[in-house]
Amino acid sequence: LSIDNKYEPSPVPPISSGTLPALSQINSSICDFTNNYRPVIKGNIDKNTKERIYHVPDGFFYSNIVIDMSHGDQWLCTEKEAISHGWVKSKR
Repeated sequence: LSIDNKYEPSPVPPISSGTLPALSQINSSICDFTNNYRPVIKGNIDKNTKERIYHVPDGFFYSNIVIDMSHGDQWLCTEKEAISHGWVKSKR
């Protein structure tokens, strides 16, 4: 199955003076599994139980999970971020 919602990076804030914006204003977290700012962890809300489950690229179900942001699914950058926002890692 293909991913039907592509990750769109948030816009970089305009620079109003001669200095660069602080990294925290952009996104200072290097994402797990990519070593850049592109999140590949899939946060999927189970349609039946409403449980928030995240899937990592080497996980058993990863390739079958389709992110549907209209149902609350999310792209996540790090496992630490996922856990801190209430997502539980898929058991497989």
